[in-house]
Amino acid sequence: MNAKEILDKYCPNALCREVLERHGHAIYAMIEEICDKHDLKPDFSFLQRASLLHDIGCVRVRSPRMGCYGSLPYISHGVEGAKIMRELGDEACARVCECHIGAGLSREDIESENIALPPEDYLPQSLEEQLICYADNFYSKNPLQLEVRAQWQEIEEEARAWGPRAQSRLQALHEKFRL
Repeated sequence: MNAKEILDKYCPNALCREVLERHGHAIYAMIEEICDKHDLKPDFSFLQRASLLHDIGCVRVRSPRMGCYGSLPYISHGVEGAKIMRELGDEACARVCECHIGAGLSREDIESENIALPPEDYLPQSLEEQLICYADNFYSKNPLQLEVRAQWQEIEEEARAWGPRAQSRLQALHEKFRL
């Protein structure tokens, strides 16, 4: 299935579908800018697909402002998205789903912060995983602000709550990809 067919199949309503699609398009547009500036040559076809599908797990979480009425906490959307993508036989998108949260989550982060996720390393490895992880931080899934790009200072401020390891990972991504 292509990305739009997957969104059509899994999104419970038009609001959820619109949020995930517009959010994904905003992220992909930023990735194109980053790649142009830094002369990067990732798999753009894959990035287009993964940008649209990295948050597919939101369909299983409780986030009414996004039109998502599942029963799970929001933090689980990455792991849940990975489950969906693995069921569809797409391991590459599954990896993006599970490693795009913040600057990625390590087993140590999950255990030390008591994050309600299976204790694994969910860290972006490939260039494509890193690009989506980084760009995702700049865009909210608030339906009223989907195309509004946050300033780096705002993202840095939010990252303080993630702890020093995650802050350091995000800073490294910023140094690699900053516009």
